[in-house]
Amino acid sequence: ASQKSQAAVNAATTFLRTKLAEAKRLVPDLAASVTEELTAHQARLEAAAKKLADFKKETMERKMAAIMAEVVDAVSACEKKMEVLTKAAEVFSSDSLESTSSETLKEALEKTTAAEKEASAAMLEVRKCFASKQKEAKGPDAVQALGKVQGRINACQQELMKQKKAAASGDKLIKGKEILTEEDAKIKKIE
Repeated sequence: ASQKSQAAVNAATTFLRTKLAEAKRLVPDLAASVTEELTAHQARLEAAAKKLADFKKETMERKMAAIMAEVVDAVSACEKKMEVLTKAAEVFSSDSLESTSSETLKEALEKTTAAEKEASAAMLEVRKCFASKQKEAKGPDAVQALGKVQGRINACQQELMKQKKAAASGDKLIKGKEILTEEDAKIKKIE
């Protein structure tokens, strides 16, 4: 509908321009009255063109809102799961990691592993949703809006990798403490 309307506005604009040019060739009195009437029609046409442009803009904004709503919701859910993961893995990022007991580390590792699985699943869902919406979106506004969401997705991905590394180092520390405890027991037994 908007394309047909735009074509009609363009045709009317061309028509009025040609008639205004022809009106200049008429007798001065007649040219003045015709030019005045054509100018009034041109003002109405400009008002209609403005309405059409506003309509197109509002329609594009509604389309973008519909496209972006699902992606933004998925990203928000993923960010919440990342917060849970960050809180669960907080122990592995602390300075007193060496003095933390093995049991506390094991508990934290279990919580972190569960939270990491949920966050990874949420990240996968966000990527799928983003890819599907990226195919639907057309135009510079869509690309810009999706670019902002892409930044949030990348930040979540980086945080996920950071927490995975922290959990892996925590797991190594747990194993190291267990081995150290076993070796201490063997040394005491030998003594």
